Amino acid sequence: MRFVLTISFFLALPLLSVGQRLAYVPGEILIRMTAEEDPQSLLSDAIGAFGPLTYTRIMDHPMTVWKISFDHARIHHISLLRALQEERHVSVAQNNHIVSDRTSPNDPFYKMQWQYLNDGLIGGFEGVDLEAEAAWDLTTGGMSPLGDTIVICVIDDGIDPSHGDFGDNLWTNWREIPGNAMDDDGNGYTDDHLGWNIYNGSDDIYSGGGHGTPVAGIVGALGNNSEGVCGVNWNVKLMIVQGGGTEAEVLASYAYPWWFRKTYNETNGARGAFVVATNASWGTDFGQPEDAPLWCSLYDSLGTAGILNAGATINANVNVDVDGDLPTACTSDYLLAVTNVNWFDHKVTGAGYGAVSIDLGAFGEGTFTTALGNSYGSFGGTSGATPHVTGTIGLLYALPCLSLAKLSKANPGEAALLIKSMILQGAEPNASLENITVTGGRLNMGNTLLAMTDHCSSCPFPSNIKIDNIDAFSSSVAFDIHDDVDTINVRYKHTDSLAWIVLNAISNNDIIDGLLPCETYEIQMQSVCDTVKNVYLPSHYFTSDGCCSNPPGYDFTYDEIFGTSVLSWDHVESSSSYFIEYRPAGTSEWVSMTTGSNTLVIDTIAGCTSVEFRMKTTCLYDTTEIQHIGQYSIGCGKCSELDYCSPPPMNASAEWIDRIILGELDFVSGSDGGYGNYTGLQSVALTQGGSYSLFVIPGFDNQAYREMYRAWIDYDQNGIFEDSELVAESDQPTNSFFFGTVDVPQDALKGYTRMRVAMRFLSHLEPCSAANGETFGEIEDYCILILRNVIPCDVNISGSVIGVGFDTVHVEVEQNAAAIAYTFRYRKTDAQNWTELSSADETFIIYNLDDCTDYELQFRSVCAFDSTSYSESIDFTTDCLSSVLDQNVHEVRVFPNPFYTYPSIDINPVLNQDLSLEILSLSGQVLGTYTTTLENQTSFPLKDFSTWPDGVYFLTIRAGEFRKTVKLLKIR
Repeated sequence: MRFVLTISFFLALPLLSVGQRLAYVPGEILIRMTAEEDPQSLLSDAIGAFGPLTYTRIMDHPMTVWKISFDHARIHHISLLRALQEERHVSVAQNNHIVSDRTSPNDPFYKMQWQYLNDGLIGGFEGVDLEAEAAWDLTTGGMSPLGDTIVICVIDDGIDPSHGDFGDNLWTNWREIPGNAMDDDGNGYTDDHLGWNIYNGSDDIYSGGGHGTPVAGIVGALGNNSEGVCGVNWNVKLMIVQGGGTEAEVLASYAYPWWFRKTYNETNGARGAFVVATNASWGTDFGQPEDAPLWCSLYDSLGTAGILNAGATINANVNVDVDGDLPTACTSDYLLAVTNVNWFDHKVTGAGYGAVSIDLGAFGEGTFTTALGNSYGSFGGTSGATPHVTGTIGLLYALPCLSLAKLSKANPGEAALLIKSMILQGAEPNASLENITVTGGRLNMGNTLLAMTDHCSSCPFPSNIKIDNIDAFSSSVAFDIHDDVDTINVRYKHTDSLAWIVLNAISNNDIIDGLLPCETYEIQMQSVCDTVKNVYLPSHYFTSDGCCSNPPGYDFTYDEIFGTSVLSWDHVESSSSYFIEYRPAGTSEWVSMTTGSNTLVIDTIAGCTSVEFRMKTTCLYDTTEIQHIGQYSIGCGKCSELDYCSPPPMNASAEWIDRIILGELDFVSGSDGGYGNYTGLQSVALTQGGSYSLFVIPGFDNQAYREMYRAWIDYDQNGIFEDSELVAESDQPTNSFFFGTVDVPQDALKGYTRMRVAMRFLSHLEPCSAANGETFGEIEDYCILILRNVIPCDVNISGSVIGVGFDTVHVEVEQNAAAIAYTFRYRKTDAQNWTELSSADETFIIYNLDDCTDYELQFRSVCAFDSTSYSESIDFTTDCLSSVLDQNVHEVRVFPNPFYTYPSIDINPVLNQDLSLEILSLSGQVLGTYTTTLENQTSFPLKDFSTWPDGVYFLTIRAGEFRKTVKLLKIR
């Protein structure tokens, strides 16, 4: 298979290398062996097919290095280098580079480009530069080690086509035939031979370029061509997209390079282009990412295809984290946000910053580069800073780093993230950027490329790294490995820790355990190929489950039939209980309830009211702050939903309905000008088959008039007061109050409906029709709740305490068939006020008690219509966390804790007497007891817990008057 690959590259590479300048001696390769044997004998089987090779020992110490010489006209240089890099007996294989004093280009205006090498003569401080020549000693651009021609996409206002300092560095889509009005390569762009112009749908990328020409020149003006200036990349292909503009045009601009890189990946380089970066020296000042989700999310799509994106931040002294900017406030991992630094190595005052959003600075102000009209000039702003970062991305891919090249094939997105980490890692610390950028530093090309070389070897990186199956105490790590890799090593640690935990030779989906809940960890991976170990990759970060949080979602329903409210919420995985408080809107007293489930049934909230709730979550290790979760209106069903007729107009200047009494309703309304709509009041509950007294008491201005009364209830809930629904009426006019009896039919529909009460001078009214002539009196509407006739709640209940802990008590009540819920209350024995809670279950746990404290507890049943009286008190005392005796004399330590099978106990100084051990659950139940004798031993193991459920336990140790309690945590 390796031989076939070698032949394939032998055929392809000569075509790809046209126009590339060699910085090494053709036909010479330097190698270092893993052993001291003669390389000719060890390597003959692997590379003998390449033809005659000559081996010359270059040095014996401090290391042994050989030079391999060959006829490069007959033997393809890169193919042989690649084969040597993959040979297991070779630890290093590299080109024999041509060395000069420094890698300085011969471009005549290079001395004006102080950002590359600053001698202080042009301006600024000597040595304030990118250390570009150290980077160019390693590579000046071109191809990847696997022969991929590196492409960088500059999205801007176009480019000057006549500028002689671009030459062959301008990218061309060779699969597109220019001017034939056809989409030859099938990419959706017709005649895109030279790039793409978003505005006019052509490859006319030359209608502008006042801004794009200097930007492109910084990225990739031809270097060492005896003309003008040089770019960060001396040799690179510049894909030009004339775009930006509106957000729609921004999206369309990025879609162009995405198609080429995605296609390149899918066809293994047969089609498309190896686009590694985009440059955006433009944006929207004060733009907010939440307002541009499409724009921000696009960077993830580009990144997973292998494209890392550089963006220039705002040219104003603005905190982007607070005030926003697009694109540099977007949170994608595949975006590098850049601010502007001058030749004094200070952040330019008029440049954005942000400790979260802005990654690093780069030289921009006063940099010298290409300009329109085949000329040159100074450029500045964050627009000039950003392309220095973009160009460095291209240089990194051109390093002779086979492991990076292979990673870019196996997992392009992972390679892009590795490149980003190298740029951030290589940033030079800068006082003016400290605490206001992610790195606190400024781009340093030399540092960055050297950092990448530290990660390079012939042993390929793992790819598609995923941290999966995360719970509170463990996770798994998944990855793909290259055929050349023998094993994978992993190390991980808490982000606050300095010590790594190393796992050697792990398998795919192996478990990482021993984690603590809701903590952040970093993990690094390393490839091992025979005797070659790659360095550890940059960290991946993850947070273990078990974080204590308030639920993210809530739901509220009201049962009109039973008059019960149900509050439910999304369960928090790490929760042990929830504490809920509620009150009718406008009132000051909160009602408290605790439950272990994610549903709470409340019987004490009436319909036609508005109720507000707040909640906090209790977990094994933490409790959240109480949070207001919402205000819910409990509707009146058909009473308010149906379109009831309007009552006839009334004159209430002299007489009116002043007061209504029905069941539990006793309401004084006063004069309402003829009509009073009181459907927003708490509803009146009536029972099927029940009989209720109705009192209507009139009010008068100067004298009492004789009135007639009627009342209707819409029992069939159809929105019409029918004759059959006339529930009470007076026989003759009276100047006193009206008394009637309301008999609710057994077949009345359950739920909310409306009652209308009418009072009229001398004669009866109809509920809807207009009266003849002037009508004196008043009409009022109310909501009625019809309930089914159920068993009364007339049975008192008893309960018992079934388990006591240090801050909890586990309670069980006797079941009542008529009950829909149970209410219990508790208090310290010397306290005046009770804490009242409710539960839909017969068993429940009370949390957050004080240890070593006496309490009393009472219960009652809650039914559809009534509640029982509270029971007699039950007294209990919570356990003590530790005895005051000797608690500071003996130190008790549990290790490991958390534990997997069993922990050990260490008591110092030793207790030379029998120990009594008691293990309790979190709710205080005794799960086991046993005794042991230390016999002058300070440490002893506990029993095997391997079959016990994971969770929290308490261990109480007693020895004479000594008593100590410790908390244990068992995990898988």
